[in-house]
Amino acid sequence: MASGGRYGATEPMNAPYPNAAAVAAQDAVTMPQQWTWLGELPQFSMRNGDPADITPYFIEGLPLPEYQITLSDLSANETAPPVICVVTAPAAPPPVPPVADGVRYRVLIPSGANKRECLTTAFVLDDKERELVKMCIRVAAAVVPLHGLNLMTDAHHYLPDATKPSFRSFFAVEKQVWVTPEIKKITDVGLDELRDSAWHKAGHPIVNSIKYMMATDPDIKERMKNANLGSAAARLPAMEPEVKAASTYLEVCNEVNPTWESMGGGIDTEEMVWWMDQLRKFKKGAVALTDAEAIPVKGSLGLYLRERKDVLDGLNAVLKGSAETVAVAFGFYEGMLDSGFAVSNHTLANAHSLKKLRSEYMGKHFWGGELFRDYKAYRNNQREKGSLTMPTIL
Repeated sequence: MASGGRYGATEPMNAPYPNAAAVAAQDAVTMPQQWTWLGELPQFSMRNGDPADITPYFIEGLPLPEYQITLSDLSANETAPPVICVVTAPAAPPPVPPVADGVRYRVLIPSGANKRECLTTAFVLDDKERELVKMCIRVAAAVVPLHGLNLMTDAHHYLPDATKPSFRSFFAVEKQVWVTPEIKKITDVGLDELRDSAWHKAGHPIVNSIKYMMATDPDIKERMKNANLGSAAARLPAMEPEVKAASTYLEVCNEVNPTWESMGGGIDTEEMVWWMDQLRKFKKGAVALTDAEAIPVKGSLGLYLRERKDVLDGLNAVLKGSAETVAVAFGFYEGMLDSGFAVSNHTLANAHSLKKLRSEYMGKHFWGGELFRDYKAYRNNQREKGSLTMPTIL
């Protein structure tokens, strides 16, 4: 669809556009349930509008060329709503005539051509236009799942504050996507306006439930990676605080478990792993399962999972039940870290959920440190005796 210019236009035929019902009866395309002509569409506020107010429409299924609005139907001083004007033309179109009041969009269709093919043919873009379209596509791919993430972490789609998580999530995308010379020409003069349009307003017509589902879907992370949007994929899938805590608990347990098992102990993480596995089956915002679809809770009688909230409730119970054990494991882990023992993740000492455990269960955390010192003393003693068994290298 074009407004004059690139594709040109000719005088349309002298036959009025029929009403929507007449066109629907003659056109083979199935119309959406809510459908009006473009000129009848109500305005939608991207800042404060409700997605329920959006009226869907399409232009691919326009009827045969004899059903067209005529310029003569609109007087020079008439105030008419925008309409789509389909125009047929020979292979070499004549000069573009003046655009009368009311006609805002023109589509040039060569005479005898397939209307559907013409209306869905890609635009011929130059290099600069292609660069801008590519940027818009990548913005569109990132904005919906990151909106879901930001709503969960910041309670806002986007806040123009560099200290906020919602700003940082999109800033990472900016550093990857807004780097070409043509884009920099825009950001150099209108960065705030571009951010407001792309990261704040563009996603407003989409309901939050869809944003939540995309943000918490592990498949979306993989799709982002495949689309070379690693800056967005790195923050997905979005996780609630209790899910982040469970993930961290499992990491610290996995760090210390090999050592504990070598001494005849160990931490059983099977239940927590089961709940985390169930969480992947329930996306935030998704419709609850029916009774027939509900998943039975492992080891329980009569308890079923129907939605993500059910899983989070069960996971919370496991977190509370394992808090003291994890506090001991964290104390042991920090002892390993301080003594230069090999660990695969050196950042767990800064994890918020683990530092919270350290302050709430100081005795258990201290005991974990004592256990590590005992383990270290035992190893040194065995080494001095020459009885320390080394693992076999296969």
